[in-house]
Amino acid sequence: MPRALSDARIVLVRARAGEAADTPYREIYVDGVLGWSAVARRLTVVDVEGGHSSMLQEPFVASLAAALMPYVMERSERRHGAVARMRP
Repeated sequence: MPRALSDARIVLVRARAGEAADTPYREIYVDGVLGWSAVARRLTVVDVEGGHSSMLQEPFVASLAAALMPYVMERSERRHGAVARMRP
C-alpha cells in the first residue's frame, strides 16, 4: 500500500474520449481520480483530448501539451526565482 506523498503536487492527466484499448481509464474505473486522492494531498485533474494512448499522438498531443504547459511554466518560474534569490 503506497504511503501519502508529503507535499508533492500531482497533476493527473485524464483522456476525454477513445475506444477499445484507447478507452479513457475514467470510463473503466469507479474512482475518477484512479486512486491518486489516497496518496496525493495536492491533486489537480486535467482532462485532455484523445484516449488513454492517443492523447500522446497527433493530433491530440497538442491538447496534452497545452494542458501541461501552465504547470511546467509555474515550476520553471519557481525554480528560477529560487536561484535568483540565492545569488548575491
